[in-house]
Amino acid sequence: KRREPGADIFTTIILHCDDLRVGGTREVVKIIHDSLYKEYKITSADGTRFLGMDVAYDLREGILKFSMKTYIANIVERFTDADPELFREIVGCLLWCVLCVRGPELMRVKDLAQRSNNFGPSDFQDALKVLHRLNREPDLGIVFRRGGAGKELIPATTRPKTRGDQEEDAYHLGSSDIINELGEKDLY
Repeated sequence: KRREPGADIFTTIILHCDDLRVGGTREVVKIIHDSLYKEYKITSADGTRFLGMDVAYDLREGILKFSMKTYIANIVERFTDADPELFREIVGCLLWCVLCVRGPELMRVKDLAQRSNNFGPSDFQDALKVLHRLNREPDLGIVFRRGGAGKELIPATTRPKTRGDQEEDAYHLGSSDIINELGEKDLY
């Protein structure tokens, strides 16, 4: 269809490497999709996944959640009985999980990454332990709530616990039903 001169068409495209999201009117999204498909034979999905993350949103409630449940399930299946020579690959997958939404495991995964040039079967087993720990609560992620800006506090259970001068279990993930210092649940 032709639009009247001066008619506003607003479209948002978020692109990262080979993954993109398009927002706009159905007509504009279809034009963009058809053009990209014709040129690159792209695949498309329903918008519930982006960059390996599961995306759930409830516009009425004002909640947007990112988790890695599907990605974690895929890497559990891929690596559980895999050759320890795939150590670098499992570490790369774990890095993606912790950098996107599962930050409390970051120090453990960074330790694994430091072994990338000199690893053995026991290092691969350590990586599997981290993967299975992530898989215990695969729905954990980041939740954004409408009106939550400026309230991004870290729950006490993810802060280092100290006993005198000693840190104890500094990267404990805590419970998924935690209520933070503001008395709110899943605030950030």
